[in-house]
Amino acid sequence: MPTAPSQDLPAPPGPLQGVATAGLALFAFSALFSVTLADIGLALVVLAFVAEGRRLRGLWTEPAVRVALLFAAYVAVQSLFWYLNAPTPGYAATVARTGADWIKLLLFIPFGYWAARRPHHIPGLLLLFALGLAFGFVRKLDWGALDAGFFTRQFTDYLQPLALGLFAGVSALGLLVCRAALLAPVRRGGWRWLILPAYAALLLLMLELLMLSFSRSSWLAFAACLGLWGLLTLVQALRGGDRARLRRGLGTLALVAALLGSAVLMNLDSLRARLGAEGNTLGQIAAGQLAQDNRSSIALRLHAWQFGTALWLERPWTGWGAGSSGYWIQDSGLTQLRDSDRWLADLHNTYLELAFQLGAVGLALFLALVWLIARDCTRACRGAGGPEPPGDRPLPCLCQLLLLAAVFLALWMLTDHRATNHDGRFFWTLLAGSAYALHLARRSAPGPERTAP
Repeated sequence: MPTAPSQDLPAPPGPLQGVATAGLALFAFSALFSVTLADIGLALVVLAFVAEGRRLRGLWTEPAVRVALLFAAYVAVQSLFWYLNAPTPGYAATVARTGADWIKLLLFIPFGYWAARRPHHIPGLLLLFALGLAFGFVRKLDWGALDAGFFTRQFTDYLQPLALGLFAGVSALGLLVCRAALLAPVRRGGWRWLILPAYAALLLLMLELLMLSFSRSSWLAFAACLGLWGLLTLVQALRGGDRARLRRGLGTLALVAALLGSAVLMNLDSLRARLGAEGNTLGQIAAGQLAQDNRSSIALRLHAWQFGTALWLERPWTGWGAGSSGYWIQDSGLTQLRDSDRWLADLHNTYLELAFQLGAVGLALFLALVWLIARDCTRACRGAGGPEPPGDRPLPCLCQLLLLAAVFLALWMLTDHRATNHDGRFFWTLLAGSAYALHLARRSAPGPERTAP
């Protein structure tokens, strides 16, 4: 992995850098507890971005930016078509609103542009995200009703539980993977005896929120990412041939196992009940006879996937319009798509939602955008293209964290969909913008054949 940067990238003249930095911090901290504050932060970032004027010319030659603009143009045209040809006024309003939400995913570009000016500050933005999640949870917690049964119930008073599992899981990974970089400024300071316990408490809180989400997809994704991180840690230690580094790696894994074990023991009964609740459904699936009246969590998803795939194949190329799956689920009248007393809101699969709403064309454009961001970030982390000056390399922990977050999110999206919800959009902006910032930082660093973004 690359070494940490030794210096900041040159900041542009004038007050724009300060405005953008304030906007980045405000957005990262408030993304999960105040839509208004997060929007204000993003507005500051976008205004500073637009004010850059001619300095942005080189950015429009970036492949990822071009594909992002092409995706936005496609969504705009497709949404206009369905707005004019919608079967009901409500359908038209949903298409217009959700189409705009898909286009807002492009806000990762101004976020990444400004984050690239201070790439080693990005872990700090991710820490602010975790702190904001903790603040929102504490603010929503009913302290008077807190009892022993709190740990056996799904927490629904804050974020949607499936989203809570995603954000808490990725935040816990960030606190683990980037602990050395985040704690480095206080390790020798007078506040270390206060900061270190507070950091450990924040990590434990993220693990507890992950448990309280009762989201099996988040649990499994988190376990997979922990295994991947452990494997990466051991491979790096063994490759270096340094026994001290190997001992530190093993010590880290032991610490993680202890923290995770503590969280599991605190919630053992809930975990056992939640993971064992689908035994009957799994038996029906194994026998190839899933009952239509089965309303378990897994069964509802399978019914939704079957319905969504069949309807998507009627319009495979251009889809049914942004945000349209909920309308067609209700219009079908299929009782197997009802969860208790309400219809399913979506197909519970982000990939299928993309194909259903935007068609194969929209799905291909979006996956191409993700691939380009991942490719550029990977090249920045590996220092592709020849020798790099030390200040041009991103923090190793950030590269690992972005890899683990991508794996977590890719697994989570198999069973859930929040790409166009405000919290999902904010999360995408933070992760995609951070990943793209590493590429832009490398591209704009001083050196031969380098130009400012």
